Amino acid sequence: ITDNGLGMVSKAFPDTLTRLLLAMCPNITSYGVQVATAQLPLLQLMDCGKSLCANVPPEAPRSYFGDLTGGIRFCSKLQITRKQQPTYQKLIIKHANLKKLSLWGCSGIDALCVNCPELNDLNLNSCINLNPERLLLQCPSLKDVHVTGCHDMLIGAIRNQ
Repeated sequence: ITDNGLGMVSKAFPDTLTRLLLAMCPNITSYGVQVATAQLPLLQLMDCGKSLCANVPPEAPRSYFGDLTGGIRFCSKLQITRKQQPTYQKLIIKHANLKKLSLWGCSGIDALCVNCPELNDLNLNSCINLNPERLLLQCPSLKDVHVTGCHDMLIGAIRNQ
């Protein structure tokens, strides 16, 4: 499913959809997740595990050179010297009824803002690129936060909020 498909589902079932299971859907982005939460007022559970992952852009095609005067000689493939950087996303979720949010394995998230007064369970297991300085949790009902595989500084930032 893509962001467009997610938008279509959200528009088709705004008055009935309470659970949205998007785990391991690599073609959705934080934008699609944000649009879905905005369009689904009855949503109580959202699982986006392993969907918002850091993607390393594909390497540019490599060129071959040849000598066309006396025959064709190919040089070995040129090596790309610049290091490819992963693409990170920020995720902002504001929802009145969401109770459980699972983002396990979402290595593509480096910033997270969650404003959900009813949220009581948040799974951030293996969100290895989430920056503690770019984390804001406004969830007064939050009881369970799962942080296995996260950096110690992130765990400390969660405890301080």
